[in-house]
Amino acid sequence: MTEPSSAARPDGGSVRSTTTRTTAVAALLAAATLLLTSCTGHVDAGSAGADAARDELARIDGVATVRADGSNDLPFAGTTTATVVTDDGLSDDRLQRVTDAVGQWIADHRGSVTYSADVEADGFVFTVQPTRTANARVLDVVDGLRGDDRWLGAVLSVRGEVRSLDLQVADPADLVTGWTAVRAAADGSGWDDVTATASAWNDPARDTTGRREPDWSITDSAGDPATEVAALGQVAAAHRLTAATVRRGLVHVHIADLADVPDVTAVLERAAPDAAAIVDGGVVTKRDPGDDVDERPDAGTYAEADRLARVAARPGVTAVELTRTGVTVTAADVDTALVAAEALAAASPVAPVRTLSVGSSAAAAAGDHQGLLVQGSADRLGASAAVARSLTAFLPARASFFGADPSDGPSPSTPTSPTTTTNASISATLQRIDDVPAFVQAVRPVLPDGTTVQVGIAGQLQLQTAQLTLRDGRLTIDRPRAVATDDDARVRLAEAVREAWNG
Repeated sequence: MTEPSSAARPDGGSVRSTTTRTTAVAALLAAATLLLTSCTGHVDAGSAGADAARDELARIDGVATVRADGSNDLPFAGTTTATVVTDDGLSDDRLQRVTDAVGQWIADHRGSVTYSADVEADGFVFTVQPTRTANARVLDVVDGLRGDDRWLGAVLSVRGEVRSLDLQVADPADLVTGWTAVRAAADGSGWDDVTATASAWNDPARDTTGRREPDWSITDSAGDPATEVAALGQVAAAHRLTAATVRRGLVHVHIADLADVPDVTAVLERAAPDAAAIVDGGVVTKRDPGDDVDERPDAGTYAEADRLARVAARPGVTAVELTRTGVTVTAADVDTALVAAEALAAASPVAPVRTLSVGSSAAAAAGDHQGLLVQGSADRLGASAAVARSLTAFLPARASFFGADPSDGPSPSTPTSPTTTTNASISATLQRIDDVPAFVQAVRPVLPDGTTVQVGIAGQLQLQTAQLTLRDGRLTIDRPRAVATDDDARVRLAEAVREAWNG
């Protein structure tokens, strides 16, 4: 008679419990083995997959180069993405074979690493599918456009139900022709939903990876823009355009001559009355308001910004960027920046413009600590410019004066004191601590009460910058919140500035 599996053993255990433990250990060993084999046995499986992709995909006949990247999301798990660049001028059949080989490679690599790949052929980049049937559908679109010298290439992305086709046009003069071609390709693809775009650059990058932020684009991302495209054609027939963004509900054009902005705006408003007409020109550009219909400006929304742009545009000003509520000016030097800031203040800005900023270089205007930056709200830009003029011997420097309304306050990058709620601040850079008396003498006549003062020494670290606040005519030192940042050089500099001011 066979002994039951639960029979007692001399050591107090049982046959059943021993069998269960043995089975569990075997299962764990099997699971561990499966985990290792499915992840190529590499703890950094994503980056290891990228190494394998570069090696294995390069062996496919017709492949010129392979770019691959991997991310290691968890031990033995991650993602691997590859771009396979083919030899130039492959026939449709050979391109099909390369694409199918890459698709088979994706299908063969399953497990804890997620694999994906694109193929780039003659500037046309497209997502590779794991099946021949799906790839044939993609290639029907690509082959219908490839080989036309009017196109630099295209990007066809198929990610689940999200599909987009962006045709890159070689000459901006062919943008509308490209738009017609890409819409036809999207309609003929057989997919229910494809976002179609035609893009162009005034100076396109030779490499596909360098083509970002086109100067020209037409897209149906917000619906059919037929009326807007027709309006663009009317403007292009009468004016020299240098950039355009068109979609349903928006026509944004840049023209060579700033003086033509009113005329072009009137043409667009007549030709596409339901669309937002955004027109800029010369050194002046307007920030695109985005896709949200609620964000599109009504007629005249930019009127005050346009007026101030005409004030700021002068010899030596290289750029003026507008939003509906702000003006940012880039000058070629400190003197031009000061003159432009003073001219804007004298023009008495009004709503909806709330903030104005003038930099002595592109880096300064962007908020980097270089050159001179003058910032202010509409009512305090004059005070900021007056203080900035006293800082020209202590560059890089910044003067930032804003009104008490928080909505008119400085940008998040503008430093403020941790011990005061003031919206007035300056920063200056001295060559050595011996320059402190000269600095104090320069700013004392123009510095308003309540201003935060930041002073640094050229070449020293940020933590060695002294910060003080002017209260009731006297400077007090703002101690850092963290004791660890209480640097000796900062303390000596702060005390020197305070003593030179207070006497």
